[in-house]
Amino acid sequence: MNSKKKVILAAVAFVLVLGIGAILYPYLSDHFQLTSPLTQQEDTTETRTPAPNVSFEDSNGNIVQLDDFKGKIIVMNFWSSQCNPCKMEMPDMQKAYEAYQGEVEFVMINVLDAMYDTKETANAYIAENNYTFPVYFDTQFNAIQTYGVNSFPTTYVIDQEGNLYGRAIGVLSYEALTDALDDLLA
Repeated sequence: MNSKKKVILAAVAFVLVLGIGAILYPYLSDHFQLTSPLTQQEDTTETRTPAPNVSFEDSNGNIVQLDDFKGKIIVMNFWSSQCNPCKMEMPDMQKAYEAYQGEVEFVMINVLDAMYDTKETANAYIAENNYTFPVYFDTQFNAIQTYGVNSFPTTYVIDQEGNLYGRAIGVLSYEALTDALDDLLA
């Protein structure tokens, strides 16, 4: 077999493997739930980093500032309705929202891309799944740029003083989230 045929055969095999992987990924990814630990900042409020203030929109198009929630514990979650790990995490976020309602502010920020994830698709996903936590939209990509978010879901926990308490990149389990919230509420 000459080298040209070997290169073509290798390229076809590579494309075939990628195609099979792309087809199987949605099915296999639901069976392997990887959870991310909440990486904590320093242990005391004196040494924690202040959470940068960012703006985003509520479901009515009003501009909301993260500082509007200052003085409260905040769970700020960046998600997309097109993201399978985000979808795996949402039931635990809803459960935590219900358990800590009135004690913790949940700021669930959907990042819009105008093509696949719009306000309409995000709101439809929330309604279909009966989620009741408040949903916000990062329409200008201000929040994801400020926080350096490049993977979904990403969750930040912010303490009552407005400092970063912890961050999780990937699916955050209910147990890891509630452990952090219980620690801050103690």
